Amino acid sequence: MVSTIPAQKTIESADFATSYAANADLTVILDYVRKKNPELSNKLPKLTQQYRKYMFLIGSGLFHNMSVPSDAVDQIWHAHILHTVLYADFCQNVAGRFIHHNPFGDNVSELDRHNAKLSLRSASKSVFGKNVFKVKGSVDCGYCGGCSSCAGDCGGAACGQGAIEMKAQVSLLDIDCASCQPD
Repeated sequence: MVSTIPAQKTIESADFATSYAANADLTVILDYVRKKNPELSNKLPKLTQQYRKYMFLIGSGLFHNMSVPSDAVDQIWHAHILHTVLYADFCQNVAGRFIHHNPFGDNVSELDRHNAKLSLRSASKSVFGKNVFKVKGSVDCGYCGGCSSCAGDCGGAACGQGAIEMKAQVSLLDIDCASCQPD
């Protein structure tokens, strides 16, 4: 699958297999995550692969305004950042520059958060041919008709009122959610 955003540059899923992002030694980082977050130990292989693919997409410079795939992947990113020399080297090899972490603040609207999830999903489908960031047990966010892009760990408990408010915002803004169809 080839991404053509922007037209002058493309990346293919095959590029990931040989990339530094896919092959860098993250043992020290993963040991740190296991120690600090033992509940993630069983999921760490899949989460690590998601982290690698996410950083590969960021490093390409083709995609912007993407949400981090999940809180668990964000924990790996935080652990990596704490190991400054390893992280700086990883960034240089993946992106040719330092990759800054800009977490969502409290002032970001639910609509912006949702659009960031859609950007991530679109980038994943563009490069890898499918949404590689799905998390087992994720739920339909209720915003657009079953895209299952929500990577929250709440099991749906947090979506109730938020989904109603989001549907109202989407309706008021007349947004076409065609990019948010079920997989």
